[in-house]
Amino acid sequence: MKYLIIFIILTISCADNFNSNHESIPSHAGEVWICHNPQSEYHGHICSDECYWVGQLLVKNSYCWVLEEEDCTPPLTYGWQDQNCHFFN
Repeated sequence: MKYLIIFIILTISCADNFNSNHESIPSHAGEVWICHNPQSEYHGHICSDECYWVGQLLVKNSYCWVLEEEDCTPPLTYGWQDQNCHFFN
């Protein structure tokens, strides 16, 4: 029982450390950060801490990527443009 309590405390502290190191990425004029985590409901939305998680599980290959407004000038020929350039409207 003592080891279970220690394990729980360490797990919670590790999760808190991860969150503090991956705070929301501030966007600057002309750019927006997009969540890439197909397992998450936040996939394709503006990046936030929740992007990296599904429930209590950290998703290993989740990340946020930057979309610049200049990438969204017509013609929009790529799927990623169609799916994400609406953030500049």
